[in-house]
Amino acid sequence: MVSKIAECCNQEFLIPKIVRFCGTSKQSVDAYVLITSICKQIQLIYNLPFDIIPNDYAAAVAYFHSLLLSHPVLLFIDSLDQLTDAYQARSKLSFLVGIKCHKDTRIIVSALPDERDKETPNKWKYVYLCDTRLNEYKVPRVTVPLFDSSSTEVESLVQGLLSLNNRKITNTQMKSLLESATVESTALYFNLSVGVAQHWESYGVIENPSEYTQDANQSHVAVVRSLSRSKSKQSLDLNKGLRVSVRGLINQIFDQFEKDYGVLFTRFAVGLITFSRTGK
Repeated sequence: MVSKIAECCNQEFLIPKIVRFCGTSKQSVDAYVLITSICKQIQLIYNLPFDIIPNDYAAAVAYFHSLLLSHPVLLFIDSLDQLTDAYQARSKLSFLVGIKCHKDTRIIVSALPDERDKETPNKWKYVYLCDTRLNEYKVPRVTVPLFDSSSTEVESLVQGLLSLNNRKITNTQMKSLLESATVESTALYFNLSVGVAQHWESYGVIENPSEYTQDANQSHVAVVRSLSRSKSKQSLDLNKGLRVSVRGLINQIFDQFEKDYGVLFTRFAVGLITFSRTGK
């Protein structure tokens, strides 16, 4: 969502744009590292001297504020809730408190809402405090609701994602995909589900779209079977359907890798990728 907004702003604003996604790497969960990175980019954009950013967090925040006050930028920070609470960065948004910006600067942030469990109102489902603090500071907001999996908008979204890979699915298969999405109707779920559905065969048949079975991880699966038993193992496995949660879909994708390439090879490959990203 934030990346799309940032892309759209290219056409409306002529000032430099800076985008950060919290929680996408080891380096993006710490507030000090986050503001240090932003400061360095502002220095680069405006051809400023590469001043040494203070090691002290409070001093670094003050320097960060001074740059935003004197140099206009569009600053996008996605997923504040993914920051650690070191320096009270998540619970009190300490790096943003008291900030005064250049008249042309805009700061756009996103965060999950602090949400109580519907079944047990005295318990929290999510509580990161970012959303609560933004509300306390009366920051203007746009609340983005979950997708309604029964809406034509969602069907158009799925068709658009499929078209990126020149794929289509049948009306029956589309119905099954949308039914699977009723539990966790998020952008990530639809993106992952389309990654699986794009491998479905056009002559696949859903024996009973309303019937769900439990998999080994207790996730529901909409059963889709291929009419042809002569196809490859990969094709048959991909036609089994969709698990109804993001975690379930990720497990389904890795289960597929293990079936296609072997458990040992898959786990070694994922391990090496992990090590190459963390540097350990």
